[in-house]
Amino acid sequence: MSQSLTPINRRQLLKILAAAAGAAALSTLPTNWKTPVVEVGALPAHAQTSLHNVIICLSGDTRIDTPMGAVRVTDITVGTSVWTLDATGLRIPAAVVKTARNPVPANASIIHLALSDGRAVMVSAGHPTTDGRTIGDLGIGDMLDGARVVKADSIRYDQPAKYDLLPAGETGSYWANGIPMHSTIEMMIKRRVPALA
Repeated sequence: MSQSLTPINRRQLLKILAAAAGAAALSTLPTNWKTPVVEVGALPAHAQTSLHNVIICLSGDTRIDTPMGAVRVTDITVGTSVWTLDATGLRIPAAVVKTARNPVPANASIIHLALSDGRAVMVSAGHPTTDGRTIGDLGIGDMLDGARVVKADSIRYDQPAKYDLLPAGETGSYWANGIPMHSTIEMMIKRRVPALA
């Protein structure tokens, strides 16, 4: 039985690939193709599971540690110097290279995380910590940055948006209300996809 093949253009092929296997499959295309034609961003797996976890950011009243003191996340702009970690784990200042303000639906929730040493933050369950876990992975009694988790309650989030930032450097980490976090922006940075030449 013979089949006739209908030619498709590059854009159609990329749409088919993305629909069939997700954006992660596009990264497996051969690297010897030269010209990028489209850029895609991929959400981490934990952010793809539900609409409520897609916006994995901080509450608007979170304070970010900077060399000049704590600054409200809503006041952080590109170029603001914040504390981050270098690849060796040393705390260093770095300029913010990107910020995000993500509107949230009316029924959004957020985790109120509190530690035994008094630090606390309101942050999305899918937000990553610097040790590879997410906030939603943490339970009462778990250790985080040398303190025990004493509260990890999901509560209604009544602010219009959630926020995040990406400091320059190798780790994408920063401190939110004194708690080390990893940027969610880094996970969604656009990757170049080669053209089908």
